[in-house]
Amino acid sequence: MITFHISNHSHRVATMIASSVCCLAATTGVASAGILTFENLPATYNSSNSSGQQLTDPVDGFTFTSSTLTWGSPYNWFYYNSQNVYLNTNSSPAYAIGVRGTTAMYSAYYYSNSNSNATYNISRTDGSLWKFNQAVFTSLWSMGSIHLVGFRNGVQVLDITQGISNTQQTTVSNSSYPGPDDRIDTLKITNTVVNNTSGRAFIMDDMSYTLSVPAPSVLAMIGIAACGSRRRRCRG
Repeated sequence: MITFHISNHSHRVATMIASSVCCLAATTGVASAGILTFENLPATYNSSNSSGQQLTDPVDGFTFTSSTLTWGSPYNWFYYNSQNVYLNTNSSPAYAIGVRGTTAMYSAYYYSNSNSNATYNISRTDGSLWKFNQAVFTSLWSMGSIHLVGFRNGVQVLDITQGISNTQQTTVSNSSYPGPDDRIDTLKITNTVVNNTSGRAFIMDDMSYTLSVPAPSVLAMIGIAACGSRRRRCRG
């Protein structure tokens, strides 16, 4: 009787440990930070795509989409290379200013003032939560005001508005936002401009982000507890 009581008690303890660790794993994680530089995208400076290239594939686990723009057509994000001679000589000087390294993202050409409800959206391809840390923005044709709104399960949890220039890069950071939990599944971006005759196009580069993943120590504890519980069941 005594032996049975000890074995049964050990089994309950192991089960309680496994249950507690699972709960801990659900709430404990480590930060996995990264940055999207877009340097791994193919070149766009040949004559066939002199104005840049429309982005159709995910980049490092992120999907880039846009809402419906001019003439009812869904123009997606574009990207361009600093070596693009056409953009450097025949377009806004902001193209040369906005890129860091060799490659940057930008909103479609038809992102004009008539599309007041258009947004450029960023989300994880697998639908997981992430945190926007900061990115470098440049307004393409005139001084602008970039507006970033973050959503989690359809609820707005992040709202950042900052002026951006068309003559220099502007770092837009999440550090000043006081939200208690600003993890998001979707980031929606819009730009307004001071000069209403200019389009609202913008350039974005070097987007810093953070992902939440279970801590390795927690995962190890789950395995140990589970093995211990299974071993005791076998002995019983």
